[in-house]
Amino acid sequence: MARREPPQHLLGQLQRLREDIQGRNRRIVGMKEARIVHKTVNPVVGDLTQTLTFGEGDWDIIKADAARIELVNNTGDSRIITDCVVRAKPVIKLSGNFGLVHDAHEDFEDIVKNGERRFEFGNDAIVTRDQLEQLADYYWKYNKTPKHVFVISLPGTCYWYQPGGWYRLDIGAAGESENIDSLCECMYVRTSRRTGENGTTMIGFREVEEAFKHDSNARARFQAGGAQVTLPEGNIMTVGSQYYTAKANSYCDGVSDEDEINNAITYMNERGGGIVKLTEGTYNIDGKIVMKSNVALQGEGSGATVIDGNLNDYSIESDGASGTELIAVQIRGLKLTRTDSNAKDVIWMEYTDDALIEDVYIGACQWGISIANCDRFRGNKITIINPAIHGLHSQAGAQPAGNNGQMTDILVDGENTAESGLIDCWFMSGTGWQFTNITIQNISSTRAGGTTIMTAEAIGQYENINIDVADYTGAGNIVAMQTTQPVIVTGLHINDVDNNTTAANMTGLDIDGSEGSYAGVKVKGCSGTGIDTDAGADRNSIGGISYGNGTNFTDNGANTNAAALISA
Repeated sequence: MARREPPQHLLGQLQRLREDIQGRNRRIVGMKEARIVHKTVNPVVGDLTQTLTFGEGDWDIIKADAARIELVNNTGDSRIITDCVVRAKPVIKLSGNFGLVHDAHEDFEDIVKNGERRFEFGNDAIVTRDQLEQLADYYWKYNKTPKHVFVISLPGTCYWYQPGGWYRLDIGAAGESENIDSLCECMYVRTSRRTGENGTTMIGFREVEEAFKHDSNARARFQAGGAQVTLPEGNIMTVGSQYYTAKANSYCDGVSDEDEINNAITYMNERGGGIVKLTEGTYNIDGKIVMKSNVALQGEGSGATVIDGNLNDYSIESDGASGTELIAVQIRGLKLTRTDSNAKDVIWMEYTDDALIEDVYIGACQWGISIANCDRFRGNKITIINPAIHGLHSQAGAQPAGNNGQMTDILVDGENTAESGLIDCWFMSGTGWQFTNITIQNISSTRAGGTTIMTAEAIGQYENINIDVADYTGAGNIVAMQTTQPVIVTGLHINDVDNNTTAANMTGLDIDGSEGSYAGVKVKGCSGTGIDTDAGADRNSIGGISYGNGTNFTDNGANTNAAALISA
C-alpha cells in the first residue's frame, strides 16, 4: 500500500506543530486589548489619542494586517515621540504536553493522521450553521480532549446526585494554583452508613468540559486568572509602570496600581520570597501597598521610580503582630509622593524584623516614616522633605522603634516651609541603635505647643549629627536636640536655631538623661541656650564648644563633667 502524503497546504502547519511538541510549546498567535504605549517630549508621557481602525470583532476573526492602531495628536501642540511599544494581552497557543490547541485552530495533526471526518446528526433541531459549528466543536473536544476524573467524599447520605446527571464542580478561584470550574457528568454514587452515624457519600465525576480554562496546569490557570501576564523565571517579578515600553511580567495602567503591585508581592511571598521590581515611571495608587515577609519592593532608584499616593491610608504598610512578626521586608529605590493631605504615614512599619529601607525619597507629607517594634531595622539613604507633623518617628513606651537597629545617611529637609503642626522631625526610641550621618535642616515651625526637632530617646550611639538652620515663631519653645537616655554622641553640630518670638525660649542641646557621653559637640548662633542639662540629669560628660548663642551653657544637672567643654 502506498504511503499517503499529507495535503500540501497542511505541511507548514504540521511542521510548526511538531516544533511546538519538540520544545516550543507556547506560541503567541494574536493579541487582545492592544494599545500603543508611547512617550513624548513635553510632556514625557503619552498624551496622543488612540483609535483602532480597519477591523472589527475579536482577534480570532481579524485577519493579518486587518487591524491598525492610529495615534492622533489632538493636543494643539507639536509632539515628538521618543519611544513606543504595542502592549496587549497575548493569545497563546498551548500544545504538546503543556496544553491543548486553542478552539480557533484546526486539529491539523488529527487531519493528517485520520483525514477529515464527517460529522452527522439525526434530528430537526439544528437549523443554522452556527449551531452546527458549535456542536462539531463540542464533539471534537468531548472525544479528543483528555478529561479529568474527580472523586469526592461528602458527609451524609446525598441521594439527590444521580448517575448520568451533569453538575458544576467549582473549587478555588481564578489565579489560585488550584482552581476547578468544570461541567461534569456523575459516573457513580456510593453511600455508606453505620448505626448512629450520618454516613458518607462517595461521588465519581467525569469532566464533560472544563469551563474555566482548557489547560489545567498551574501556569495556565495563573495567566487566565488575570493576576499577571507572565510568570517570573527566577526570584524577580517585574511590574511595569503605565508608560514603560520594555518587557515586564505585568503592567500597570495608571489607575489603582497597587492592585498589580500587591498581586506580585503576594505571589513572591507564597513562593518563599523574592524581589518585586518596579520600573522607571510613575505608579498611581489609591490604596495601600501591603508588604509581606521575605519580599523586597525595589524601584530603579529614588530619581526614577515614583509611587504617587492619593489615599486616606499609608502608601506602604508592613504590619506584623507580636509573635507573628513579618521578616526581611525591604523597600528600596523609590520616590514616594502624595497628591492629598492625608495625615497617615507614607511608610508604616510595625512588628517587622530584619527590615531594610534604602534609597527612598519621601516628598512633602504630613507623616513620613513610622517604625514600631522592628528589631534589627536598617535604614540607609533616606530623604524626607517638608514633614508637616512628624518626619521619622517611633512611639515611646509600649511601641518603641525596636532594638539593635542602624540608620545611616538620613536627611530631613523642611525647605523653610512654615508648618503649624510640626511636632518633631525625628523621634526614635528603643535600645542598641547606631545612628550615623543624620542631617536635619531648613526647619520652620509655628506650632503653638512648640517643636522639638530631634528627640533622641533611643539608647545607642549617635555619630555625625547635624541640625542646621531652624526658625520658630510662636508661644512655645523650640529644641534642636533633646536626649532622654544614656546615649553616646560623637560629633554633634547645631547651627542657627532661633525662636523669633521669644529668643530665650530655645535650646540647642537639651540633656534630660543621665550617664551620657557627648564628644565633639559644636553649638553656635542660636538665640537661646546652646547646651542645657536639666534637673534630674546626672553624671553626663560633655566635650566640645558652644559659642555665639544667647547663653552658651547652663548646668542644672548633677555631677556633670564639662571640663572638655569650651563655652565662650
